[in-house]
Amino acid sequence: MHKYNYIEIGNRIRSERKKMGVSQVELLDNIKDKGKPTCSRNILSQLENGDETAFNGISMEKMIALCEEFDCSLSYLLGEYSCKNYDNEFIHDKTGLTDDAIDVLFANKDKTKQLFILNELITQESILDLITKYFFLSKSKSTNVLEEFYFNTDNGTVLPGKDCVIGNIDSEIYCISENNIALTSDIIKSSLLNNIQESLILFTNKYDIARTDTGWKITYKTE
Repeated sequence: MHKYNYIEIGNRIRSERKKMGVSQVELLDNIKDKGKPTCSRNILSQLENGDETAFNGISMEKMIALCEEFDCSLSYLLGEYSCKNYDNEFIHDKTGLTDDAIDVLFANKDKTKQLFILNELITQESILDLITKYFFLSKSKSTNVLEEFYFNTDNGTVLPGKDCVIGNIDSEIYCISENNIALTSDIIKSSLLNNIQESLILFTNKYDIARTDTGWKITYKTE
């Protein structure tokens, strides 16, 4: 039997209400105006505060009315799902994308173009790999992060999977290349940014685009 976290459920109810920009009274009035059953403002306040007694006393019909007003599934409101509806939950389960990310993708008028770019970037692992490394290197103060990097001083690129000496000089993270050159994390981040830019240029040069009556047509360049 599923054990519900009433504090989490209350937080979700409050969060969804605030996203709508309405007060507790306005939320209940909206539900009443649609001819659906609802609770009192006092009960709603108790629900938002995670009061287990209030949850045990509210009917299923009133909980479903709340869900319909929030445009979410009952499973989401009860904390069983991470996403607001079943379709998003399926996508989240398979991809790890958040509810907000999924909504942005499918609500955008240019979603066809965005989905094309997203699909291609995912298949071009090198670009995402570089962005991921830049992010974690920028956010971490640990020398362990640098163990994934190796700076090739011959062509100015950062390569993964090779050994280098990692340490700190005056609290500055650095690595020693095979040429015995000390390279700070800032130098490596700069190189990563250059690599990301070069990879994006190579990526865009693979395609031709043309405006048609039905939108943009994107085709892969042939040699």
